[in-house]
Amino acid sequence: MLGPMLKISIIIPVFKVQGFLRECLDSILASPYPHLEVIGVDDCSPDQSGEILAEYARTDPRVRMLRTPHNSGSGVARNLGFDAADGDYVWFADSDDLIAPGAIERIVAALDRFTPQERPDVLLFDYRRLTEDGQLADSDLPGLLAAGGPPAEFTFATWPTVARYTHTCWNKVVRRDYLAELGLRFHAGWYQDVPWSYPVLMNARRLSLLDAPCYLYRQRRAGSVTRTTSDRHFDVFTQWERAWSHLGDDHDETVRAILYNRMIWHCMQVLGNDGRVTSGTRRRFFRHAADVFRRHHPGASYRRPSGGEGSKHLLLRYRWYGGYLLTRLARRTYNRLRWGHPHGGYSSRGLRHALATTALRWRRRLTDVAALRSLWHRRRPIRPDLVVFATEGYGRPEGVCAALDEAVATLLPGRRRVWLTTTGRPGDETAAPGSSAAARAIGRAKYVITDFDADLGPKRQGAVHVRALAHTPVEVVGLDRRRLDGSPDVEGWFTVADRWDYVVSPNRHAAEVVDRAFQVRAAEVQYGLPRSRWSQEATDEVRRSLGVPSGHRLVFYHPAARPGGLATPTFDLVALERATPTTTVLALDETGRLSRSDADGNVTAAPLPAEVSPHDLYRAADIAVGDYRGALVDRATAGAATVLYVPDWERMRAAGAVTADLVAEPPGPVCRDWNALTAYLSDPVPVPPDTGFLHRFGDWTSRDAAESVIRHVFGLAPARPADPEPPAVTGPATPVVIPDVLVEQDPPAELTRALPGASHAAAVVIGAEAGDARGGAGSGQDDQQRPPDDDRDQRGHQYPGGNGVLAAPVAFDLVADLLTPPFEPGGFALGCRGTGVAVVGGAFGRGGGRVGVGGVVAGPAGVVLGGVVAHQVTVSHRPATPGVTSPDTGVAGPSPDRPPACVTSRRSACRRARRATGTDPCTARCVAPGR
Repeated sequence: MLGPMLKISIIIPVFKVQGFLRECLDSILASPYPHLEVIGVDDCSPDQSGEILAEYARTDPRVRMLRTPHNSGSGVARNLGFDAADGDYVWFADSDDLIAPGAIERIVAALDRFTPQERPDVLLFDYRRLTEDGQLADSDLPGLLAAGGPPAEFTFATWPTVARYTHTCWNKVVRRDYLAELGLRFHAGWYQDVPWSYPVLMNARRLSLLDAPCYLYRQRRAGSVTRTTSDRHFDVFTQWERAWSHLGDDHDETVRAILYNRMIWHCMQVLGNDGRVTSGTRRRFFRHAADVFRRHHPGASYRRPSGGEGSKHLLLRYRWYGGYLLTRLARRTYNRLRWGHPHGGYSSRGLRHALATTALRWRRRLTDVAALRSLWHRRRPIRPDLVVFATEGYGRPEGVCAALDEAVATLLPGRRRVWLTTTGRPGDETAAPGSSAAARAIGRAKYVITDFDADLGPKRQGAVHVRALAHTPVEVVGLDRRRLDGSPDVEGWFTVADRWDYVVSPNRHAAEVVDRAFQVRAAEVQYGLPRSRWSQEATDEVRRSLGVPSGHRLVFYHPAARPGGLATPTFDLVALERATPTTTVLALDETGRLSRSDADGNVTAAPLPAEVSPHDLYRAADIAVGDYRGALVDRATAGAATVLYVPDWERMRAAGAVTADLVAEPPGPVCRDWNALTAYLSDPVPVPPDTGFLHRFGDWTSRDAAESVIRHVFGLAPARPADPEPPAVTGPATPVVIPDVLVEQDPPAELTRALPGASHAAAVVIGAEAGDARGGAGSGQDDQQRPPDDDRDQRGHQYPGGNGVLAAPVAFDLVADLLTPPFEPGGFALGCRGTGVAVVGGAFGRGGGRVGVGGVVAGPAGVVLGGVVAHQVTVSHRPATPGVTSPDTGVAGPSPDRPPACVTSRRSACRRARRATGTDPCTARCVAPGR
């Protein structure tokens, strides 16, 4: 048996395919064939594709990973993989496609029919198209074989029909020695398969065809070259010129004529696709095609095709672009009129269908009151200050959208925020869905933020739509959900999804699912899951409204919806409460009914109270029990106790209803049956999440996620990353005396308390002469008795020192003269009032800046004075001049017509100033309570 002797090398270029790469590699590695080599080449992908590839290379010895020095395109990646391959045959696959089950075994069996000396140079095989809705469609090979297939072995000249088969590199395996002898390489640019496939076929001494589907070609909406409008489609002419350069004198005129007709067909296919060539560049593309038509004309061996293809040849021959437009219009009209005709002719049924469709469309437009209202408001100017929010089912404000609403209120307090709901919170501006107010808000809003697939009507030009994921997608979503449910309305869903400008992904897993299940052109925003504020008072209020006795542990069970034919696992509330007497168990089903046990041991189910939502239950519960809901995963990443109860795990995974293996990487304890769950809840022991789970689901977790998302979407400068914590200091603090400078590694508690705030800086003690570290020479003890916040002014925090003579203006000049970028003089606080203490505060710029004070170097780790590192403390930061951009937050300061808010939270300094002068010298808006 010669089969096992053959080694197959599959080469996969990897770039921005994080949503498809796992499925591709799994389809290959599912083969039991032992002599298999998979070479994945990471072309410096900006997403997680390289990390996924490295994960497979670590766990499966058949996978090898290579990386290009820089992003060079799939052609360079394929060349790099081919140089490293050592298989007998090489197969260039795309990283977003699939290998059909059993394909490798069928290919090896087809090659084993030949002796080693007679094996073909190229083995072609059939493929299937994997459409967006998950259906499989035939390739064009069955139609080519209908007129008669080739013999077991053939050449390009003996069976010229092979030229009409798809010119891609993934529908064939090529003998490695033959490819190396040919010296053929992939080129950069689009349509790079053309100058590779045709020379491979034309120069092969033996070709063979396997009439069996071995490859599943995924037709993607987003990210596919064939569905991208760009001037790079002009590369088709360059690639065909390269293909012609491989045509030597030993090829007869028949081969030239075959290649010529295929080239003209391909160029006209690209020209006729509105998704590739725009109307503005179509004339120029047509002229390029006409030039190619004349330049490579085969002469006497040329035979003009019949039918529509022949008419295109005539138009190119005479360079008649107007005739091409007329022919194109006539063809489209004919296709509409022939709808439903069994023989392809004209049909009255097709005409009736076209007229009925047009009439129905206009009737819907004229009778849809909400659409008419929206159309009226869409003709009015857009409002950049208006932001519209909507949650699942137009419910009350909560979850991700509530967190983003809070971030907008904090960062952009002047923006008007409208919620599409009838159950808003106190103080929220709301508009009932379908009302005139809602139509007005949607029609004029600059920003629309939702956490579900909301159909809010056509999108205005200039509007920004944000689709935030409410939870981590553990259940299937988007296209995967529609395939699982058998929903035929894929195009209707894409109509909504194509309006999105941004998709907010909460973690790595969600980013992969979004790429595969959404397939939209929206940009991904990846800062973690935005979480709204929650307090212990809110938890207590929820528990009281649900009637949870004080001191009881609340266990909340929320199972996911099962696909057709699968039942929800049994969950016995009464038995669980009897096993744990001080436990209250609540269960919420997929219809929104809350089940609980009464005093008699009976289970009652009632609708969830209006003031309580599932989101509240997840936050108020002591332990959450669930299976495949993303809310359970998000709770675990927040550090809350979760239990995975999955008695039907194998059935759910076999049905394709889940997107992650939570059993292999669990968020906490895993219970596979009811007895295990009861035993654990009887004596729960905290089980931390698996490290793989935290990497996959919690690596992006950030308390500033909502603020980062709003900064990204609204075009604000990103916040300065937090400075690292100062190094731990061991042993007692020892003041180090330098001429005119005194530093201690641990600042006194009074100094630390005097400098509360938001941004890291350093405390520098400067005195006229060496003395007490808490002040200058003389009266440091007296100064400590005064409240540390009594000497503040609007320039920054002050700390009273001793009797030093260093004045604030002198200290300011000393520091400001030695500042170096990116530190700005207007962006830090300096305090020194006739004392021996100066606080050089504020941020060090993004990533750390430098401040020089007679040899002092300031950085993120602290302030170095003569080799001594001072302890890093916290100070408030505010630009000294209105309108100056703060290097700390990247947000412009208050405008001159609106005074800045006072940074202090106490009133002692203000009271003393009023007593001394009789007036209030402060010009800030006081935010202190009671002022």
